[in-house]
Amino acid sequence: MHLTRLRATTFLLLLTSVSASENSGTTSAHVTWVDSPDGRGTIDILWSCIFTIFVCTWTVIHLNIPAPTDGYWKIFFRKMKWMLNAMMVPEVVTCVASGQWSSARRSVLAMAQPKKWTMRHAFYADMGGFRLRERSGKEYLTRAWHINYLVKHEYIDIPTITVEEIKDKSKSDSFTKTLACLQIAWLAAQCIGRATQGLPVTTLEIATLCFVPPTVATFCLWLHKPFDVGISTVIRLDCDVAEINVEELLPAYMEAHPTWVQFTADGKPRMPLEVIDDGRPNWTVDVTPWFRFWRHGKPPQEDRIRNDRLPANGLGMTIVVSVVSFVYGGLHVLAWNVEFPTRTELILWRVISLSLVGSILAWWMLDVSQTLWERFSHAEKIATPAWRMALSIPVAVIYGGTRAYLMIEAFVALRTLPEAAYKTVQWSAFLPHIGI
Repeated sequence: MHLTRLRATTFLLLLTSVSASENSGTTSAHVTWVDSPDGRGTIDILWSCIFTIFVCTWTVIHLNIPAPTDGYWKIFFRKMKWMLNAMMVPEVVTCVASGQWSSARRSVLAMAQPKKWTMRHAFYADMGGFRLRERSGKEYLTRAWHINYLVKHEYIDIPTITVEEIKDKSKSDSFTKTLACLQIAWLAAQCIGRATQGLPVTTLEIATLCFVPPTVATFCLWLHKPFDVGISTVIRLDCDVAEINVEELLPAYMEAHPTWVQFTADGKPRMPLEVIDDGRPNWTVDVTPWFRFWRHGKPPQEDRIRNDRLPANGLGMTIVVSVVSFVYGGLHVLAWNVEFPTRTELILWRVISLSLVGSILAWWMLDVSQTLWERFSHAEKIATPAWRMALSIPVAVIYGGTRAYLMIEAFVALRTLPEAAYKTVQWSAFLPHIGI
């Protein structure tokens, strides 16, 4: 009985082995080389564009030093908010960066100590890098212009912190920044290559390409600004802040801002540091009170320097930011002849992209008008005059609406694309070769 079972089992194993051998010989084959598929999918387009937008906005944002009491999540969500700003209004972030660059540049030129006080020092100061500790032990936030004034009047010496020490405090990731630059270059090369070979460029790729000018400009403007610093450097003051003499600055400050200065009983400014540099105009403090859903502006946070100080640029920097803004808006017009799913969407894209450019032009015309008004008017130099706010609100609404539509339509238009949109660029065609 056992012998019979053993023979049966042996027979089944041999039969299975022969069957497997036959199947292997008839269905399996070996090849030497297989080329990649000549095409791309919708997920490839989505992934490339979304990754480019994310890596650009994450690496480009250089926020000021947080307050000592700010926790991890508060800092995280603050960065998320500014990332969202960079996604929706990238040229506004460029404008903020330009203002910080201009402030740092003025500080460096005024200090006239290029080896001891560099652009990196000035940026570090303007982001809250130095805290002034008076004789009583109380600490005050200072900006670059505070340091200039205090050094000039011999209240303090130039801070001894070196460029290398500031770099060491910065958590800048060179690999991530390099990756962002490479991703930007690859996207631009893809769009140029596709246009050269007559292949369709999708609306999402064009919308992503629009991020390149403001992102590159912001990278350059914040090149010397430390990244993600968490702790400030303390500077000791041999007197109390109230003893700082600002009489030479007071007349001009009072003329420009007669209602802003508060005095002590003996007639001295209550906050001399504010007379030197009060950090204004500031979006939260000076602009939000104009909106009805903000009854009062938020009070200045004394333990950190806010990131939303409005820029005060010279003519040259204003022109640079204007050009970047117009290029950003104008790139949307590149989709003028893109194949949209419907004729209506094509017409809407054309009209709204032109409206976006028009709103940017209107905004800069308002800026120029306000500059001229402040120069020739004897009114108080408030951050946002009533007439400017009345005209800015409709321009901002048009800009926000057009920007939101173009961003949404860039994704919606992917639902149906011409077949050639999924073909890849033949890079070998750009290499010099001899035809046979």
